[in-house]
Amino acid sequence: MILIDKSRCSSQRWLSRCNLYLLAAFIAFALILLALSPLMIQKLFFVMPRPSPEFDCDDSALLMMERLSSLGIRSTPILGNLKMTGESYQETDHIWLLVEIAGLRIPFDWGQPHFDRQHYEGFTQTYQQLLAFVEQDKISPSIPVSPSDR
Repeated sequence: MILIDKSRCSSQRWLSRCNLYLLAAFIAFALILLALSPLMIQKLFFVMPRPSPEFDCDDSALLMMERLSSLGIRSTPILGNLKMTGESYQETDHIWLLVEIAGLRIPFDWGQPHFDRQHYEGFTQTYQQLLAFVEQDKISPSIPVSPSDR
């Protein structure tokens, strides 16, 4: 960090030199941020692939969970049915994440936060169960993408 003796900046002659020091410090700070930004952008902001038979809701939830985990953010997969309330486990057709941010639990579905009540209902799953859903898709890819994934 560059420290400037403000007492030396009081005269007119030193004022322009101090402004140059401040400008140099600002440029150095901006260059450091610019150098770090690709790493931050890569971790924080990523493009979620579009729903397809090869990439469905469990793939989306797994990708989000892994990205959030790499940032130290905890999340829990939730299995449910967004078209009904009080569904049984057999009636579930969709999975999303419940993400813990600043003490709040916020549902994320396809990379987007959702605040409707339905996204707070469902059956909690583990990371291993989510992986099993993704692996099952590789074995049985003929299962169609659910309408809620489109």
